[in-house]
Amino acid sequence: MTFAPVGVVGAYASSRGVPGREGLSRGERKLVAMESLVYNVVEAPADLATLTFHTRGAWSSVNLGWKDGEFVGWYVNFEQPYEETQYGLETMDLVLDLLIDPDGNPQVKDEDDYAAAVERGILEATPDLEQEKARVLRELSAGRGPFDPAWITWRPDPAWPIPILPNEFRAGGSAWSVNRRTA
Repeated sequence: MTFAPVGVVGAYASSRGVPGREGLSRGERKLVAMESLVYNVVEAPADLATLTFHTRGAWSSVNLGWKDGEFVGWYVNFEQPYEETQYGLETMDLVLDLLIDPDGNPQVKDEDDYAAAVERGILEATPDLEQEKARVLRELSAGRGPFDPAWITWRPDPAWPIPILPNEFRAGGSAWSVNRRTA
């Protein structure tokens, strides 16, 4: 599990502002960035407090989010199973996501973008994602793991400091080494 408080600064690959992509939709910009590996690195503070569950071997991570102390729901990010590195956990986003509101109502997000990524050969279709989605929905239905209602009222120790992004992961840092631009 990892926790990121409101205000923690993160660095992200973004296709916004890359020349030639101005007229593209968000989904198309994302796919072009994945194909070309050309993107901007942007830094932004988190506007949600996020507790993330990472399960070894799973094709997803599950984020619980709070805004102004109120639970806003779960965000399931489908991704390759993580690998541990000297810097932390490394994975690759698989475009498909699942939004679950505080009442437990799931909504699949970016299905068309995932299908386009597979069709264009950016990602390989994997039956593991359907199995993973079914596993996550079983956990949700049973109130297990990150969906245990006790997590909704969890709060971090107020003495925990806000983490600082290491220089190599900031915009312009050495960790962003593949055909990137910085904004």
